[in-house]
Amino acid sequence: MVRVFGRLAFTLAFAWLILSLQTKLTAAQTAEAKIPETVVAGLPRSFYGLFIWREPDTVGQAVEVKIVRVEANEAGFFTAHGAAIYTDIDGPSKVRMAITVDAQTLSISIREFQPEQVSTMMTNGRHVGRISRGLRRIDAQWTAKYDGLKSDLIRVATRAEASI
Repeated sequence: MVRVFGRLAFTLAFAWLILSLQTKLTAAQTAEAKIPETVVAGLPRSFYGLFIWREPDTVGQAVEVKIVRVEANEAGFFTAHGAAIYTDIDGPSKVRMAITVDAQTLSISIREFQPEQVSTMMTNGRHVGRISRGLRRIDAQWTAKYDGLKSDLIRVATRAEASI
C-alpha cells in the first residue's frame, strides 16, 4: 500500500511539474507574440529617401514608401504592406511591397511585386538591411536574384529624419 501511494504521489508531483512548465512556456510564448504589437504601433506609415544603383552610369531615384497595413506574424516578426514610388528622369514607377521586420534584431527584408505599369523595374530580388531602433530610418541593399546585380543603397526615413 505504501508503495502504491509512493508511486501515486510521485506521478502526481511529476504531472504537476509538467503542467507548471507548460503553463510558463505558454505564458512566455504569448508575451513574445505581443512584442510586435507594441512595435507595430510605433511604425511610421510614410518614408522618403533615395535609391542608388552600383553601376557607374545610373541615376539615383527618389523613393516614397507608404505603408497601409501592418500585421504581426509569428513571435517576434511583423510585416508592413504598402507601396513604393520610385521617381527618376523617366517619371514615377509604383510597385507594391512587403517589409518583414524581426522586432528583436531589427533586420528587414523588403519584397517588391506587381509594378503598376509595364516597365523595366526589377522585382526579382530583395532589399535586405536594418530599420533603426526608433523605427524612423531604413538602410538596405537590393540584390537581384537572377544576376546578383546590387544597389549601393536604399535609404528611406520619416519626413523629419530625411531632412537631417
